[in-house]
Amino acid sequence: LDMKGIDIAIVDESHTPESRALIARISSTDFFRITAYDLPVDSIAGLFESRAARCALVIPRGYSRELADGSAQVQLLIDASDPNAASFIESYTGQVISEENARLPGGTPQLFNVAPRIFYNPDMRSADFFVPGLIALILLLLSTLLTSLAIVREKALGPMEHLLASPITPL
Repeated sequence: LDMKGIDIAIVDESHTPESRALIARISSTDFFRITAYDLPVDSIAGLFESRAARCALVIPRGYSRELADGSAQVQLLIDASDPNAASFIESYTGQVISEENARLPGGTPQLFNVAPRIFYNPDMRSADFFVPGLIALILLLLSTLLTSLAIVREKALGPMEHLLASPITPL
């Protein structure tokens, strides 16, 4: 159930060596594939709607200065139309961020945090997707059951044997 090659968009408003190091760390993993880089924040919703990206990382302007002060934050925007995938994306990003925190001078475990924003399913309700799938599964099983019951009934009443003995081919 591991996800690999998750399409991520990067919004780097900082353009500093520190932000490029974070982007390099993200692109070096098998989890993420950068599909859009250095785009405006307004275009993220369009990327989500066209399925060109599943998440977006926004690095603010004062990132390197805040990182030096020990209070930097980045924003992670996640398309949560699939709640399970959104949870995976959030945990994978947290893993990359914690590795980057450990790499920074001093090894402080929490120099910056990820603030996730969930799009399209902010409550992370899986029932919106689970219930329609369950209805389709019940209908599939019901139609199979009714077909098999009809065949058994025909065989029990006798007309099925006449059809099997006739020169009619399956086509």
